[in-house]
Amino acid sequence: EGKVEEETVSSMQTGYTNFLKSAELPDVIIATHAPILSYICRTAIARFKPDTPVVSWLHGPPAYFGGGQFLKYSDAHFAISSSIGRTIKDIAEEQPIYLINNPIDIKQNKIIRPNVLKVIFIGRLSNREKRLDLLLRALVNVQGEWSLTCIGDGPDKNMLYNLADELHINKKITWLGWKESPWDEIDEASVLVLPSDVEGFGLVLVEALSRGVAVISTDCDGPMDIVKDGINGWIVPKGDFNKIKDILNAIQSGIIKLPDEQQCVNSVLEYEAERVLDKMNDILNELKTDGFILNEKVVNESQIDDIITCKFITDDIYP
Repeated sequence: EGKVEEETVSSMQTGYTNFLKSAELPDVIIATHAPILSYICRTAIARFKPDTPVVSWLHGPPAYFGGGQFLKYSDAHFAISSSIGRTIKDIAEEQPIYLINNPIDIKQNKIIRPNVLKVIFIGRLSNREKRLDLLLRALVNVQGEWSLTCIGDGPDKNMLYNLADELHINKKITWLGWKESPWDEIDEASVLVLPSDVEGFGLVLVEALSRGVAVISTDCDGPMDIVKDGINGWIVPKGDFNKIKDILNAIQSGIIKLPDEQQCVNSVLEYEAERVLDKMNDILNELKTDGFILNEKVVNESQIDDIITCKFITDDIYP
């Protein structure tokens, strides 16, 4: 009954073991989101049903969480992007890796495109990862009439609000804060911008495209699978607010046109929930019958609490 931020690796291991004592034992375990969960799940199930396959499913690069070597306690791996899959392969060597994207509901109403440039940002206001400061700096020198709607909350809310004040653009920005259903707040949009330095998948990009909204994203991890440059949006280098500014100005001047709404929707049909879940189900059934042999232990267990603590995990996974 303790708070999750007070848990340790040992207490989570004990808690999962106790849960398994009273539960129907699983055919397959999915260990998500951080690498240490592979160790916790493996050591817990080994006491009851040691040949149970454990599959990791990271929602960010292993280095973001730390403790990447604990992935070796899984028998196979789901990756939410090609980039994350490549980093897992460097650690997991010969273990199978399957690309399993975040599923979404594609059956959405298209959002109206206004005559005036309307930019959208949806995400946590944590500038270390999301880099909303880049979008604010880009907008300073965007020509013509424009507006920005920001939906989200987070530790850097005040800093970003003050930066917009310093840049003298706050009167053009609507800060809506955190919303349970952010897309319900948006009637019109020209383009969604995701200026992140770190993005395991980039779910908001798929959500935008499924509604016919074009996107601009940095070239970080997951978005590289989603954004087809010049087809459903544009890719810019991480940290380069001038490139964001140039694209927005080119849209304003008509040098480049926003992609067709239906073209945006068609570009993300592979992420439709039913397709993704069918693929996952097929793989899990295959793993269940494959008869995995438990890997030899590859990590000195006495180092676990030194390498990665549960406090670090919960800070990033359960903000």
